[in-house]
Amino acid sequence: MFRVRVLATQEENVLIAKAARKQGLSVSQFVTRVIRNLGRNLNPGKIAPRKPRSPRPKRSFRKKPKS
Repeated sequence: MFRVRVLATQEENVLIAKAARKQGLSVSQFVTRVIRNLGRNLNPGKIAPRKPRSPRPKRSFRKKPKS
């Protein structure tokens, strides 16, 4: 189980509420259903895995000037 926080403008909130009313659902039920369907439709193979950052900074290949 996980929680989803929807960040939307006031106009977007009105559109979400209107779509929920059309389907006879509360806003939270509508968002839950949309998220569930989105999770099923996403293809995890197409999402690039996050690469862990290396602990040390990358070295530059540029030659340093002699001082």
